[in-house]
Amino acid sequence: MGVTVALGTAIGAGMFSATNEPVWIALGIAIGAALGAGLNKANNTTEN
Repeated sequence: MGVTVALGTAIGAGMFSATNEPVWIALGIAIGAALGAGLNKANNTTEN
């Protein structure tokens, strides 16, 4: 999950530097966390 949050933060920081809108950093973190949670959920399923 940490990698996706870092990736989202990096994207948000890039958008922030382009637009000077700090909301992009928070949005990037949120998107990264959501992607990480989704990947974690998919990896934790088991078939019986």
